[in-house]
Amino acid sequence: MKNLNYFIIFILVLAIVVVVFKTTKDADENITKTNDNTGVIELLEDTDDDDIISTQPIDEDRIIEDLITRSTVLEAVGDYSGAGTANLKTNGLDIYIHSVRAGLADPGDDKFYEGWLTGGIDPNSFVSTGKLTKQDNYYVLSYERTELPEILLSYNKIVITLETTALGLDNNPELHVLEGEF
Repeated sequence: MKNLNYFIIFILVLAIVVVVFKTTKDADENITKTNDNTGVIELLEDTDDDDIISTQPIDEDRIIEDLITRSTVLEAVGDYSGAGTANLKTNGLDIYIHSVRAGLADPGDDKFYEGWLTGGIDPNSFVSTGKLTKQDNYYVLSYERTELPEILLSYNKIVITLETTALGLDNNPELHVLEGEF
């Protein structure tokens, strides 16, 4: 009888270990697949894609499968302050979604923030991802492309600059405020 009790306890413990292992593995896989800002910066933990204002329309009917997802922290450059996160989702073929959420001071009446991609094949090449807009207490942007030149896929550095309004979106990065790398 004593051996039967030990056997039953052993089976119960084994079952609990299997359930805990399976639950932990599923949770880890889910975190790896989504990777949406979780744990990147405490200030920005609550970021989700619904918080991002899109500068270009996103085709909601398109099925998005097998996306490569990357996230990074954007850190202040020089004397500037602030921080943010940048995310990239791509399938490497026809989907490229880049988003930024940054806690920055208001730039002033004659200034604005602009996002850039650089690095990769040509580290001196910069591609503007557009003007950041203020949403609640953050500056955000979303950039989507369906035509993916090789150089776009090679970019691994994100830069946020402080730009002069009078010059507009002139494709010339001015003062680097935040930077990060995927």
